[in-house]
Amino acid sequence: MSRTTTKAAIYLRISRDLTKRGEAIERQREDCETTCAVKGWEIVGEYIDRSISAYSGKTRPDYERMIADYKAGKFDVIVAWKLDRLTRSTKGFADMLDELREQKLRICTSDLGDVDLSKSDARFTTNILVNVAQFESDRKSERSKRANLQRAKHGYIKPGTRCFGYDGNFNVVEKEAEVVRAIYAQYLKGSSMNAISKAIAGETGPNLPKMPVSEAPSVIFAREKNKPVPNHKWTLAITQTILRNPKYAGYIAYVPTINGKCQSPAKNWADYIVRDESGKPVKAAWDAIVDADTWWAVQRKRDRNRYRKDGSPIDRAGNARKHFGAGVYRCGICGGPMHSGDTSYRCDGHVNRTRDKVDEYVLAVIRARLSRDDLSDLLAKSDDPRLAEISAELQKARGEIERARHDYKSRLIDGALYKEIRDEQDSIIEGLEAERLSLLPDNPATGVINAEDPVAAFDAITDPGQIAEIINFFCKVTLMPHKQGRRTTPESLREDVIIEWK
Repeated sequence: MSRTTTKAAIYLRISRDLTKRGEAIERQREDCETTCAVKGWEIVGEYIDRSISAYSGKTRPDYERMIADYKAGKFDVIVAWKLDRLTRSTKGFADMLDELREQKLRICTSDLGDVDLSKSDARFTTNILVNVAQFESDRKSERSKRANLQRAKHGYIKPGTRCFGYDGNFNVVEKEAEVVRAIYAQYLKGSSMNAISKAIAGETGPNLPKMPVSEAPSVIFAREKNKPVPNHKWTLAITQTILRNPKYAGYIAYVPTINGKCQSPAKNWADYIVRDESGKPVKAAWDAIVDADTWWAVQRKRDRNRYRKDGSPIDRAGNARKHFGAGVYRCGICGGPMHSGDTSYRCDGHVNRTRDKVDEYVLAVIRARLSRDDLSDLLAKSDDPRLAEISAELQKARGEIERARHDYKSRLIDGALYKEIRDEQDSIIEGLEAERLSLLPDNPATGVINAEDPVAAFDAITDPGQIAEIINFFCKVTLMPHKQGRRTTPESLREDVIIEWK
């Protein structure tokens, strides 16, 4: 009886093809073809994703098509140059295993060899390599973030899409700058953004101000790049963006990435302006189109006096704080501060959570923390050498939980063992956090911590501002979006309201 030939599919991916010549793809293809030839496998398919990261979370069309074809039985083994071509994410690897476990998934890479992922020992080895790949990617991302932030603190930003009013090197384009200055001036005179936008688009009328007419930025930029010119007109959204952008005042806004993605702060650019050690905004290395006083005047008008003339934040309309979570809680998508609405905390377009339920949960967690016996000691000096030891021990404990979580998702350990490891390390972390807290310098929470009954002392505080100071001292509170169709329960709040102890 004749032996059935193994059918192989080659997967090729490159995250950045700067030359646009596909040289990296070709090198991957040659190595994969050599592997198949040595093993005597028949190549029956090729799947290519260009300029897509395996770690970014972006959709990979050919990867998805390959998985579907594998499920359909079109080939027996997936051949890739290295494992990180397939995935650099532990979650992505776990998802792939879940999808293909019953179909006896086989993969072959230069760093792993030919493995059958239906077997536990192969999954264990591969999981280690995936974790290493993710670690390397995380470390690279952290270095990049530090470099970008350092660059911003010195007045420079990473080159990107050109901003209307400036060329690609941040030289002022005077014709466009005239439009920008006219927008700011007319808005402060009392014209609505809608009226300003219509006038720039070329409309006339008794209720429209006199403005310089301009094409939409997308039209201008497309023409410069010799690309198809879209049929776009100047819109209200363009005017809104220009009135918010701190670049026009010579400021730099640095927005941290979330899960590898840079989230636009939309209406809250001012919250992300890079500041020096004294809290003043850092001046950029390019010329401002509008002066700082004008820019901040626009922000105050739009935000009902959220900022002073020097750019420092103040309570809305100068009033006392009404809700302790406003400005303290952070959005889990963009990282910006949450604002208080009629009945909710909200971020611009990302998160909207019922205020009372979130506050009740956060207060309950704070009370639980205050009930610990080790919070009754006076706070010590911050230069205690024990602090460095505590940080290292905390990192080790959290690492143990993370490893256990990945092992559980990969079905290397059962739920009972995972819970045992997690509970043990959580207990260690709680103790270390409490010890660290006792070694910190004097703070707004001192009076509460040193009270005979810390919980009662905390509950006796009625000033939302004081409550906010204590919460901010203890922890960072991050709100995630509420999942549609799911009731708000203590269990769901535990997942959606992320509390990180400081």
